[in-house]
Amino acid sequence: MIESRPAQNSGRFNSPRTPQLVAFCLATAAFLAIVMGLILGRSTVDVWGAFVIPALLLIIMIPIIRVIERQQSTDLSRLLVIGLIARFIATYYRFLMEANYYGYGDAMTYFSIGHVRVDQLLTGAIPLGDFVPTGSSTTFIQNLTGPIELITGQSSAGTFAVYSLFGFIGIWGFIGAARRAIPEINLRRYALLVLFLPTMLFWSSAIGKDAWMTMCLGILAAGASRIFTRTRGGIVLTGIGMIGVVVCRPHIGVIAAAALLVTIVVARPRRATQTSASPSGPLRIGLIVIAIVALAFSLGAITSVFPKAQPFSDPASLSAISIDTASQTARGNSQIEATSANQIWLYPVAFASAVFRPLIFEARTPTSLIAAIEGTVLIALVVRWRKNVFAGLRLLRSSPYLLFATLDGVMFFIIFASISNLGILARQRVQGLPFILLLLAIETVAERNQLVDSSDDHGDNSQNSGPTVPPGPHESSEASDSR
Repeated sequence: MIESRPAQNSGRFNSPRTPQLVAFCLATAAFLAIVMGLILGRSTVDVWGAFVIPALLLIIMIPIIRVIERQQSTDLSRLLVIGLIARFIATYYRFLMEANYYGYGDAMTYFSIGHVRVDQLLTGAIPLGDFVPTGSSTTFIQNLTGPIELITGQSSAGTFAVYSLFGFIGIWGFIGAARRAIPEINLRRYALLVLFLPTMLFWSSAIGKDAWMTMCLGILAAGASRIFTRTRGGIVLTGIGMIGVVVCRPHIGVIAAAALLVTIVVARPRRATQTSASPSGPLRIGLIVIAIVALAFSLGAITSVFPKAQPFSDPASLSAISIDTASQTARGNSQIEATSANQIWLYPVAFASAVFRPLIFEARTPTSLIAAIEGTVLIALVVRWRKNVFAGLRLLRSSPYLLFATLDGVMFFIIFASISNLGILARQRVQGLPFILLLLAIETVAERNQLVDSSDDHGDNSQNSGPTVPPGPHESSEASDSR
């Protein structure tokens, strides 16, 4: 008896038309980029940086994505490639906005400093040892941009593309962490959200801290998911991600270390399954020690970046950072009234303000209007998937990684509600959204039962729809006699 097997995952690159589709997307992106450049008054196009470097990065990344995704239970290779192409399109628009529309910005400042450092290296003004990225916060990104420009031939658009790839790697890390540690996740929905939300596409696709932070937080999330599923490499990945976070934004490292520490102490193993378990025994004690060390290291880094903050001797000085942030960001056309989170009863208001603002009536610029539309869409999605959010909240205690991600995201948005500028708030949101969006993608019990029923029906149909076997001679005669 010949049995038919169910169809394989359709996410793999098994279509012969995939190369043509990728080529068509690249050609369309190139055409739109040229049109946008003409609209924004760019008389010349950086062909090397705008098209050749993204194409080379795609040639490198597509085989890597295919190989890694084919080993997973859910193959998202096609969706990831489309997401990477979309990122490069958004990257070039972001480059045009920075270089031509505004004519200034942190990204172009970083590029200019990196350009000078490459010239100094090539002329022998600085030795190769001084070209290695060092420092912290803004200084680190300035020093990091130089080596990247050395690879891209000092192309501004090409350097934007490399930083955009950093952001993509981080998002891929978030997707992999959810796939590994949360069996109840609707992975395709989560991937669509973190890949294609305008905030994730636009703000993490330029030279600067946001792309670097997205990558490091994604690596940290991937490491945490391995820790909570007792998989090799978890501590190493978590350490690498934490170091990258602390070097750039130590206060985000404090949030991540605190969330990790609370999760290790509070979370409990799930129903005797291997897929997600809280560390126990000596491993739990070791991880608690590591989390405390990471927290202390992050607090020490805050003191070096913010000299007026003395977290150990004066804990109240941490709130001064929030007040200082509000005053420093209260500038420009996008200034708003910040939400103070100094009282615990204001935490929900601060959280909602940081996640969903700007509102439509608060938008005053094209970019803030896009952010306002996205915030409105997020509100609609929360209402639409409210049962999924509640299902995720009920799952927190038994799902360590989900607890860690929710704690990290909630603390992040409560603290960053003190930002008084809509543009800065929209840009900073990329560091917290991948954690919070998990709640929208948790499947309810009804959705999981429906999926099981549909798979059972598919299995029954596949068994009944096997290949037709020609009847033997006796079967043929019996059939003709019956007719």
